[in-house]
Amino acid sequence: TRGTNYQGFLDSVTALPDNTLWRHNVAGDLQGNAPDTIDHNALESLVGANTGKRGFTYTHYPINADNLKAVQSANDKGFTINLSGNNIDHALELHKTGLPVASVVPIEHGSATRIINGVKFVTCPAVYKDNVQCKSCGLCQKKDRGFIVAFPAHGTSAKKADIIARG
Repeated sequence: TRGTNYQGFLDSVTALPDNTLWRHNVAGDLQGNAPDTIDHNALESLVGANTGKRGFTYTHYPINADNLKAVQSANDKGFTINLSGNNIDHALELHKTGLPVASVVPIEHGSATRIINGVKFVTCPAVYKDNVQCKSCGLCQKKDRGFIVAFPAHGTSAKKADIIARG
């Protein structure tokens, strides 16, 4: 069988050596109580399991007051949650929260670092460097980075992602 229950997952995170860089949710999002609400208890358990580690993830949950509080608390306690932008305008709005942001951007963004409306967009190195992966980079784990991590549409769904990135 594949997988485990949530407690088994938390136990595996707890067992990671201190200072381990790890990415949560390669696909999917944080656990939720409703379609638009982060499960605060599940997130707090995850944050606790991550103590001493360098975990990070992304979320597309809407940034209402409750979700903002949960994401801010997790970031403050060492588990980095990036707000996920659908396009540049959305990313710029999310950036105003002061939380870390990552966003899909149009294909032509490429590997360049760009300043858009006074905000720096730094392309994910794993997109254009064969020897870089999430587990070796750590850029998205840095919560106080002051710039948006840009993901130019790429891979098998590049055309679909590029349409979204163009807003």
